[in-house]
Amino acid sequence: MEVFPLFKFKKISGVFLIISILISFFYFCAMQIFDCHHINDSASSYLTGTELSEVLEASTSIQSNNLTAKKGYHLHINLDEHMMYVYKDGELIKTYPVSGGKSTTPSPTGNWKIISKDTWGEGFGGAWLGFNVPWGKYGIHGTVEPWSVGKSNTSKGCIRMKNKDVRELYKMIPHGTTVTIVYEGRPFRAMKSGDVGSDVREMQLALKTLGYFNGYADGKFGAILKKSVQKFQKDNKLYPSGVINKQTYNLIIEKAKAKEEEKRLEEEQKKLQEQQEQSQGQQQTPQDNSNQQTQTKQPSNVQQSTQEGSNQQSSTIQ
Repeated sequence: MEVFPLFKFKKISGVFLIISILISFFYFCAMQIFDCHHINDSASSYLTGTELSEVLEASTSIQSNNLTAKKGYHLHINLDEHMMYVYKDGELIKTYPVSGGKSTTPSPTGNWKIISKDTWGEGFGGAWLGFNVPWGKYGIHGTVEPWSVGKSNTSKGCIRMKNKDVRELYKMIPHGTTVTIVYEGRPFRAMKSGDVGSDVREMQLALKTLGYFNGYADGKFGAILKKSVQKFQKDNKLYPSGVINKQTYNLIIEKAKAKEEEKRLEEEQKKLQEQQEQSQGQQQTPQDNSNQQTQTKQPSNVQQSTQEGSNQQSSTIQ
């Protein structure tokens, strides 16, 4: 009589254990699936053309020194160091360990703004700070993998923090705060249709410089970019696959840099020519003034001669 209840208890405990493991497994998988640009509702869907251009222009230049000199809060995230530096009025007030996107799903490098804040579930540390990235939904949140924070970049593109840290940051940082993300050692990935990211946008800007791409540099690898890549590859005797492999990438960057240097030299030459013309104009000015003075004196001489003639006539009459 005592064996049966014990066996039954063990059986029920085993079922509960299996259910708990399955729930934990599916929860972990869900967090992986919904990490970062999980809801791929691009910010460009609610930005006008002008607004999108302003966002993209602001994100192009990464000048952390200037950012830290401004008033208010600024976040500087260095994914090479796996660290976040929090500045207030130009002074460093806090540091946190972080982790970013892996090579196949990189974090968006550049300058961004925090445009949304929310208190999501524990899988995200109970806090979310979203960026205005045009090609997907990226931001800062907690993680179910705290051991990876500060050591490696393993996310789908978002910035992961330890849960207690992200909750502290959530209370501290207001809407509109500038976030700078840098990653000098970002590993290369081959880019193809459907990919999104800062590296895709880099290619869009480079091909625009070379005259191959005429669309928005929105970080999305679409049909227009693919055709631009194929034309570039064909013009440079490469297989026109439309995929940006390492060879295509290096050649695009090389030619874009050469084009930018050529443009810079032309602008310098034009500026020098304008300065020379301005200098010549300033040298001619004194001569023009002396000529005007000579011309101004002539009427007085004529007037004097006329006066002398009238005096002679007057004396003759007398």
